[in-house]
Amino acid sequence: MAEKTYPDIAPVGTNCSYIRKGLLEPVEQFLSEDEIKDYYKGAIEAVTYNGSIWGFPWFMTTYALFLNMDIFEERNVKPPEDGIWTWEEFVAKLQELTYDSNGDGKKDVFGFHSFIKEGYYNTWGIITSDEAKLFSDDLSEFTFTSDEAISGLQKLVDLAQKYNVTPPEFGKQGPKEAWTAFVENKNIAVFPAGSWAVNVLRQREKEGKGFKFDVAGFPLGKLGMPNIIHPEFGAYGIFKEDEEAKKRVCISFLKFITAPEEQRKLKDYGVFPVRKSVGNIYLDDSYMIRIQENLNYTSPPPCHPNWLKIEPIIQNQIREAVTGKKSPKQALEDAKSSIISFLNTN
Repeated sequence: MAEKTYPDIAPVGTNCSYIRKGLLEPVEQFLSEDEIKDYYKGAIEAVTYNGSIWGFPWFMTTYALFLNMDIFEERNVKPPEDGIWTWEEFVAKLQELTYDSNGDGKKDVFGFHSFIKEGYYNTWGIITSDEAKLFSDDLSEFTFTSDEAISGLQKLVDLAQKYNVTPPEFGKQGPKEAWTAFVENKNIAVFPAGSWAVNVLRQREKEGKGFKFDVAGFPLGKLGMPNIIHPEFGAYGIFKEDEEAKKRVCISFLKFITAPEEQRKLKDYGVFPVRKSVGNIYLDDSYMIRIQENLNYTSPPPCHPNWLKIEPIIQNQIREAVTGKKSPKQALEDAKSSIISFLNTN
């Protein structure tokens, strides 16, 4: 990009900078209405900007909650039926799964753990469960201070500050440390992660170093359905092309490599098709089947021109709330104030 020696085609994923800088060709004219409807909502959203489609989605993935079933069975707690639980059920089970395992008077097994870090949205399935929206539809206004946003963040905060079902390190540890607590220390009952975790946990169990596990969805909030943000959407775009014949060759090639029949091979990569017509490519894998059910409820991060600068501001304020330094309302108001200041300056 710096040298302006652009490729003909390239993976663009959710990188909106390519689109905003006018480097890509719009492609909606090469997609039929039926083809567009065949994409999962989040997949087509990932390549849509200003009413145009700027790429061909290829794969997507999402988050789920991974359960240490050894802990569930030790405490005689049943996992949610079909992986679905209300917020109240979720909290009640986490409280039962948080306990003192060695009788020293201190809780050392915890119902829930995760981490808060820019680029990761593993806890946002809770934060956005009451239908909170980050921006207005035209991205002109930061709306993550709504009652829905405050109540969603309050839920995450309550896990630590009210119900005490998280370890003291929640909100302070990074991805590696939190994952270690779940996988190696084995003292966490519920942990949110991407679909990649299935193969990791399965391999550890096979080697005798893991534990029996299961997969569930995020607890349902006022929205009544999951509401997940995930940044990993694979897509290919065509860079600006003056030669019409060459452009059509690029279109033909990208439609071929992202076609439904080609997406069935995504099973080799542990990710999911973006086309509904492909069906379920993991018929022999109950874990991946359950995770795939969340694709209908997964969206990319907002295509805001300054999202990479704005997101760390929001994540930092979420961390402040989770660790008890601020109320959820104050944290989100402070985030809005900092974002407005940043945008005015830049």
